[in-house]
Amino acid sequence: MAYGQTVKSSGPEEQQAGPVMTAAMAAAYRGDSASLRSFLEKGENVNAAGPGGTTLLMFAAMSPSDNAETVSLLLKYGARYDKTDVNGTSALEIAKNRGKIESAAVLESFYRADFVNTMLLIAYLLVVLITIRFEKDGEDEKEPLSDTNRMKEYYTGETFEKISGGLKNVKEKFQH
Repeated sequence: MAYGQTVKSSGPEEQQAGPVMTAAMAAAYRGDSASLRSFLEKGENVNAAGPGGTTLLMFAAMSPSDNAETVSLLLKYGARYDKTDVNGTSALEIAKNRGKIESAAVLESFYRADFVNTMLLIAYLLVVLITIRFEKDGEDEKEPLSDTNRMKEYYTGETFEKISGGLKNVKEKFQH
């Protein structure tokens, strides 16, 4: 796609007027981080789709220059790296296909960091659930709860307090 070229697809949403390339999209494409930051600070939607479903992050990835700084800025402002255009292509794929090594590296590191954070969260929740289970096993033998009493326990907040306490304990253990 040449800079400034109007792109139309056969999608139904584009048959009426068609999305246009905004000034923020042009700034992302040029790698003009200062202008782009200004647009974002004024409330520009960092994930808005333009021609062909192309987002600001995708425009930065397809820029003639390798815009790692612009890519980082967009990710900092919450750009969804997992969005794809109408062809199913992500910003990472665009950067790789166009030989944008630095931009691709920033996007890949973001993917890895997101994956690691997700895995840590899952591990954290598993530890909480195991902690709660062991706390229940250590309680005195009680009469089994009927469904009604079990519902009362949930709705009175006791279960939430147990989970909250377990989360605090686990969080303290992870911090030390």
